Amino acid sequence: MQVIKNKAVCHSLISLLALLLLFVLFECLGTSAVLAAPSNSLEICGDGVKNPTTFTRAQLEEMPQYQQVYSSINTWPSKKWYVGKGVHLSELLSLVG
Repeated sequence: MQVIKNKAVCHSLISLLALLLLFVLFECLGTSAVLAAPSNSLEICGDGVKNPTTFTRAQLEEMPQYQQVYSSINTWPSKKWYVGKGVHLSELLSLVG
C-alpha cells in the first residue's frame, strides 16, 4: 500500500514539474518577441526633462557624429578593440533641457 502511495506522489510531482516547465518556457518565449521589436527612434523623457522629445534615426544621423575607440576588460584570448560612433549624450540632454 505504501509503494502505491509513493508512486502516485511521484507521478503527481513529475506532472506538476512538467507543467511548471512548460509555463516558464511559454512565458520566456512570449516576452522575447516583445523585447525584440526594432525601433528607429529615441525618446528622451522623464523627471527633470523640460522638453520631452523623440528623435528619429534620420535626425540623429544629421547631428554631428563622434567616434570613441575602447577595449574590453575581458580580453582573453586576444585583445579586441571596439569603436563607438554617434551623438554625444550631453548634446542630446542639452537639447531636451
